[in-house]
Amino acid sequence: MKWRVVFARTAEKELAKLASDIQLRIGKTIRSLEDDTFRAGTKRLKGREEFRIRVGDCRVLYTVQHDASSDNFSHRAPSRSLSLK
Repeated sequence: MKWRVVFARTAEKELAKLASDIQLRIGKTIRSLEDDTFRAGTKRLKGREEFRIRVGDCRVLYTVQHDASSDNFSHRAPSRSLSLK
């Protein structure tokens, strides 16, 4: 089953701020998720309806809407800029 990807507006803005090589890597990863949404390397976040996949130092968060056959992807800031506790 092929899924339809819909980007959140904030994800588009964040993605545009990244270097072009990172944008290409993230784009390639997201295109691969259209065919296999739950591929190896994805992780469901505890207590949330979101999934995460890492692309280099970046995390891509996304939700899956089964009824609409679409994935909503949102890009999360690079790991190196997150404050971890």
